Amino acid sequence: ALGFRPFLVCQVPAHAARDPAGLMHGNATVALVSTVTTTDDHGDTSTSVTETAWPGCAVAPRYANETTDSHQPNVVIGLTVYGPTPPSPIDSDDKLRIDGLLYDIEGRAGTWTSPFTGWAPGVEVACKRAAAV
Repeated sequence: ALGFRPFLVCQVPAHAARDPAGLMHGNATVALVSTVTTTDDHGDTSTSVTETAWPGCAVAPRYANETTDSHQPNVVIGLTVYGPTPPSPIDSDDKLRIDGLLYDIEGRAGTWTSPFTGWAPGVEVACKRAAAV
């Protein structure tokens, strides 16, 4: 006879211990692109751009909330990136490079945290295709 083993229900999968968001492989190549402008003592400004890989992200299309014709498919208006804690804090003027294309970040990154356990598996970031320069 099979015995009841409740501890199996509560065990954390091995991959979750390595990658709290559970997205070990992700489905896209994502990098956080940060631009920092500094001013020296003489008033001269310099800008530096850093691009940091953000492994383990999943990317999904983001659709418009309103439709004018129920017979037409929803319009994709951007992407949503789900990932583990980013390599550095995300600022509103940062960008994401997803599979080689540059995207603007819309709004603030949302952090997912369980109100019961405090477990924080990662973040959700809305983005749209960056305008051509």
